[in-house]
Amino acid sequence: GAPEGQGRMVRWNAMDDGLLKLAVESGMDFAEMPATLPFTCDFVPRDLEDRWYALLYDAGIAAEVSLQLSFLLSAPTVGS
Repeated sequence: GAPEGQGRMVRWNAMDDGLLKLAVESGMDFAEMPATLPFTCDFVPRDLEDRWYALLYDAGIAAEVSLQLSFLLSAPTVGS
């Protein structure tokens, strides 16, 4: 079989990207993220690591995520 996470179709959204960004910036290890954080999908550590490197090194993905996160952060919160 394929190594863990390889060849899986994983769907990312702005919330998951934001969580991943905060977790990495706080020094959390990829291995502990899936069990600790409320991601919308059942990511494995390899998914998270691959996504992080895509955010760092793929200009197209980085630009799209940056735009999505800015919308997410500027959106009014429900009930406030």
